[in-house]
Amino acid sequence: MSNIILYLCFYLVLINFKIQDMKKFAHIFSAFIIICGMSVPGNTFATKHTVLTGNYFFNPAHISNVTVGDTILWVWQAGSHTTTSSTIPAGAASWDELLNSSHTTYEYKVTEPGSYNYVCTPHAGMGMVGSFTAAAASPTLSVTPSNQNVSANAGSTSFNVISNSTWTAGSDLPWCTVTVSGSGNGTIQANYTENTTFDPRIATITISVTGLAPIAVTLTQGASAVGIPDRQAGSLLIYPNPTSGNFTLVLPGDLPEESSVKVYDMDGRVVYEKLLAGKIEYPINLSEAHAGTYFIRLHNGINNLVQRLVITP
Repeated sequence: MSNIILYLCFYLVLINFKIQDMKKFAHIFSAFIIICGMSVPGNTFATKHTVLTGNYFFNPAHISNVTVGDTILWVWQAGSHTTTSSTIPAGAASWDELLNSSHTTYEYKVTEPGSYNYVCTPHAGMGMVGSFTAAAASPTLSVTPSNQNVSANAGSTSFNVISNSTWTAGSDLPWCTVTVSGSGNGTIQANYTENTTFDPRIATITISVTGLAPIAVTLTQGASAVGIPDRQAGSLLIYPNPTSGNFTLVLPGDLPEESSVKVYDMDGRVVYEKLLAGKIEYPINLSEAHAGTYFIRLHNGINNLVQRLVITP
């Protein structure tokens, strides 16, 4: 039975129960807490640990499985008491709170690893003391998306970081610069220069957290659609052009045995590529491509021949 169902059942009991005898109420509440368990998950990364407070005890008196980010919840059952910090780790916040019929709960979020000791001020001499030990939270790191596609123009994009730790980031190529560090959840901004070449390029961005394997993401920048001059375009013949997607490419007759043809969209992305050898005419089918302007690049090992192609709807 889930804790949610148990909470609902307890609420229904309270609706039909006139709290005239606080001892009976305390027994009912104690039983409910025991059934639910002494630790209640608060979210994916944190847990809420419950400490019952009565005459003259903290139950449990010690909790050992606390992690930084967890919450300690003291729940009053009977009497008039306090939960008061005595010795705590450096940097942790102290506390001193009443627990009685008017102040029935107190929550404390754990922010530092180490040993925490606390007492009930009026009853410490009777042995009403408690403690818990907190461990540092295990580091976490995730980065999305795994790749960003960008155009050949200069610009910026971003990656999302989810972490509970301090992280660093770096790019392996000088044309892409990134946010170098951060702490906790954040954003890595990647700035990139214009790609003036006729080939796409990829920068790898590595994000690191101490104690974890680094995570690598990539930024893929498209090739320039105007990176190669059109002065040799007359060496290529495309017909029909404009086209609905099916066309014939006629090559000059003096090509080396191995040449290649690539078709780029206006963002510099390759939408078609093929190795050529032995023929002059090649039928090409781009009927699945979106309508727009494209560039055909023929690379013969020495020169790049470029021609503009228009695909109509």
